[in-house]
Amino acid sequence: MKLLSILVILFSLFLYPQQIEAHVLKTDGSVGAVIHVSPEDDPVTRESTDFYFEFKDKEGKFIPENCDCNGIILQGGKEVYSAPLFQNSTNPSLENASFSYTFPEKDIYKVQVSGKPTTPGAFEPFTLEWDIRVARESETQAGGTTETTQGGFIDWTSKHIPHLIGAFLIAGFVIYAIIKQHVKKAGN
Repeated sequence: MKLLSILVILFSLFLYPQQIEAHVLKTDGSVGAVIHVSPEDDPVTRESTDFYFEFKDKEGKFIPENCDCNGIILQGGKEVYSAPLFQNSTNPSLENASFSYTFPEKDIYKVQVSGKPTTPGAFEPFTLEWDIRVARESETQAGGTTETTQGGFIDWTSKHIPHLIGAFLIAGFVIYAIIKQHVKKAGN
């Protein structure tokens, strides 16, 4: 029974790998924000990625209508895109800042949100930053033709190495336990 419990625990560790929490609150002074990235907090090259921000303000002074707020994408320390954060909202609020961007290639980008008051003294200027890894490639090229997933079987295997190692270890452990049990029964 102890062996079965250990196997179930080992199997569950590899079956359900831990997810990394992407929704972290970044702050600068009294203003902070949580970033949400669509699709599924995992951007894809050559496909539109939507960025949504939920702002928090400890002092209650931050009002979107009084903010010159921008979303900026940096690649290798250089600005490659900038857009107003509340451009898509007819009724700006702390929960509906957003912009979209299409990443041209796989890389680690920096998403920066900056804001300065349009009314003097309304709130302190702020800058918030998140690192975004773009590791997936689009399955369709710009011309609409489908491209082969990079590496096919090799790509799938590299993504599932922890699962495969775990499965081989568990299978080896089970085979060892069965053989040991048969040897023990044969000895009696």
